[in-house]
Amino acid sequence: MSAASAEEILSCEIAGDTGAYFRLTENQGQVSYVFGKEGDASPSTAFSMPIGKVVYRSWDNYGQYLSYLVVLRKDDHVYSVYASYDNWSGVDTTGVTVEHKEVFLADHRCRHMTVKGDLVAYVRKKMPK
Repeated sequence: MSAASAEEILSCEIAGDTGAYFRLTENQGQVSYVFGKEGDASPSTAFSMPIGKVVYRSWDNYGQYLSYLVVLRKDDHVYSVYASYDNWSGVDTTGVTVEHKEVFLADHRCRHMTVKGDLVAYVRKKMPK
């Protein structure tokens, strides 16, 4: 599988931040995360890790929210890529939160119409049966 054929797990433009985006892909046993500005020569954050080091979480039982997460750790940072659906309001939210040494830094929410990929299907496929 070449880089051109990497599976796009989720990508989007960041709401309220003109030109910012993130992309999560899988290729040859690695999950890659990229965050940056379109057109920049190099993204502000980019790394890959083995699939076995990635944490997959879901909450799709009873309650108000259905939530799916892909959690990646890089040095002292935690990147939680999420898709969430509110059963009561019908609102869905997608994005990535960033923590450093267990301190919340940011919640980069996706601009709704720019979301590509299917994080929910990906997490369901990776979760233990």
